[in-house]
Amino acid sequence: MRSYLQETLLNNEKIIFKTNPHWIIFAPSAFWFLFGIFLIEFLPQTPGQYMPFLGDLLIHNALIYFVFIVCLSSLMSAYVTYRTSEYGITNRRVLMKTGLIRRYSLEIFLNRIESINVRQPLMGRIIGYGGVYVIGTGGTTDFFNYIPNPLGFRRKVQYQINLIMDQN
Repeated sequence: MRSYLQETLLNNEKIIFKTNPHWIIFAPSAFWFLFGIFLIEFLPQTPGQYMPFLGDLLIHNALIYFVFIVCLSSLMSAYVTYRTSEYGITNRRVLMKTGLIRRYSLEIFLNRIESINVRQPLMGRIIGYGGVYVIGTGGTTDFFNYIPNPLGFRRKVQYQINLIMDQN
């Protein structure tokens, strides 16, 4: 299966750098999974506490099922986000795409980029992710979150911009 970046390449254009979202997008799923394990181990089962509309299902078990359903839906959402988001730099453009059904993409020529700003929360600085604002000429601003090593991403874009400027 060809990636979005490969499908949108122009003539004489090659991919310099390509990445997907940071693994931190799976953190909510891990939290819900651990919370479910905690409930299994430490939530007391009180005999006779049944849910009247669910028959013989104990409230304890219903809560655990609910938590694991939330965990699975969170995991599926994160997986789809991970597989359908691509961030790349070519020798001519910056390409970013997110979404499966509702697709959002940015394709901006390097010579049309005014600046690239990075936003990194404390946890992002510790484990290496952040958000990237791509500001184009004319004031357009696009934000992409959960970029692995956003400072490195910005550095690679700036390097490619300098190569283009040196050629002119």
